[in-house]
Formats: sequence, C-alpha cells, structure tokens
Amino acid sequence: MDMMSASLGFIGIAAFLLLRERNLTLAVLLSQTFVVLSGLTHPNGIIAFFGLLFLTFYFDFRV
Repeated sequence: MDMMSASLGFIGIAAFLLLRERNLTLAVLLSQTFVVLSGLTHPNGIIAFFGLLFLTFYFDFRV
C-alpha cells in the first residue's frame, strides 16, 4: 500500500506541475484528488500533501 500511496502522490504532483499554466482550476482539482487518494491508501500520503502545498504556494501564491 505504501508504493500505491507514493505513486498516487507523485501523479498528483505531476498533474499540478503539468496543468498549472494552462488551467489552474483543473490542475488543483486533479492534483488534490490524487493526493487525497494517496492519503486514503496509506498515512504516508501526508508527505505528498505537504509537497503539493509547498509547490502551490511557491509557484502560484500572489501577494
């Protein structure tokens, strides 16, 4: 289950990075869906959540 969680987390991060410039809403929706599935399969999915949270703030946070 931990490998499934890791792969779902990586898919979520990849989906965000690939789609964020074309359609930010779709990128956030798909990436969060995969990260939530990652967290539901194994508690280590929280690592993907914090990674995605960091990337979201780093690339798209506007002050």
